Formats: sequence, structure tokens, C-alpha cells
Amino acid sequence: VKTPSPTSDQKSIMHHFPKFTQAPWEKQVASLFSLRLLQRVTPMDRLDGVKCKCNVSFEFIQKVGQSVKFDVSKYLFDFV
Repeated sequence: VKTPSPTSDQKSIMHHFPKFTQAPWEKQVASLFSLRLLQRVTPMDRLDGVKCKCNVSFEFIQKVGQSVKFDVSKYLFDFV
């Protein structure tokens, strides 16, 4: 299954990522939620063991990683 290429909206979002590299991780994750790149899949009343899903393709994640000189593949064990 081929994943779709980044949309024009996602490409424009990529230009904003360099400013996130200096923010604390909590703000970075909150930014991903606000951009709808990450979505929570566990109920809001569950505070421990929060699970999320990614709303973009692996290729998009790689391009963002490359733009900030971060090799994503070194840190992911399952990106299917």
C-alpha cells in the first residue's frame, strides 16, 4: 500500500517545524495536536497510558525530520 504524498497544507506546515525544535517536548506534542498531525485515541478521562495515532504518512514524517536534521528511522521500531 502506497501512502499518499504530503498535501499542500501539510507542506506549508513543514515550514513551521524549525521553531518547535527549541520548545519543551510538552509544547511540541501540543503543537502536533493543534495542527491535527497527532490524534488521541484513548478517552480524555484516562490520564495514564495515553495512546495517540499519527495522521500523516511516514514519508511526511521523514521530510519533517530531514528539515531539522533528525533521522526518524533511528527512533521508530514500527512505522507500518
